[in-house]
Amino acid sequence: MESQNSQPATLPPPPKPVVIYYCAPVVHPATTKLRTALCNAVNLGVPSTTIFMSSVGGAVEEGISLFAFIRSLPIQVAIHNIDHVDSIALAIYLAGSKRLANPDATFLLHDFYFPQPVPISNRHQASDLSVSFTAFRQKMTDVLKTRTNMSAEQFRSLKFLDEAVVKTAVDAKELGITHEIGWAVAPTGTQLFNIEY
Repeated sequence: MESQNSQPATLPPPPKPVVIYYCAPVVHPATTKLRTALCNAVNLGVPSTTIFMSSVGGAVEEGISLFAFIRSLPIQVAIHNIDHVDSIALAIYLAGSKRLANPDATFLLHDFYFPQPVPISNRHQASDLSVSFTAFRQKMTDVLKTRTNMSAEQFRSLKFLDEAVVKTAVDAKELGITHEIGWAVAPTGTQLFNIEY
């Protein structure tokens, strides 16, 4: 029998929304800290989180890896291009379950390259490098084809990964790179995390 003084059970308040600011290149330690911040968001129990992103790109292998990492998370991750998403940073952007862009945001696509000279001492290393480039190009091609509205013909005609091209937010929406255009604003009460590197 319940006591007259007993209070009905109350549910804990829902977790506050999380926004992660990632204004950084796609290199260590920034990418490591982004993974940690996303894991922390999962551990906080939020059903979704948003990344406000601006990046010049960086390490191809890190961008492809982060695409797979974000897609594997048990929460929804929205990604908002707040200024520019360039080069391999586009792979990270395309991992978003919901993708947004500021009206003045841009997207730069171009062929892959290593930002620093790679020492090659024999023909096997040269061959390995060529195979690696080809594999990463194919992975990025697959990401673009499966995560956008582009047909095979559009992809060929736009010459993505062959010629450098800058697309506006409007262009990106037409191609299915972006779902919505609008200014990024963190709601009041949001937990904010900034990726420092």
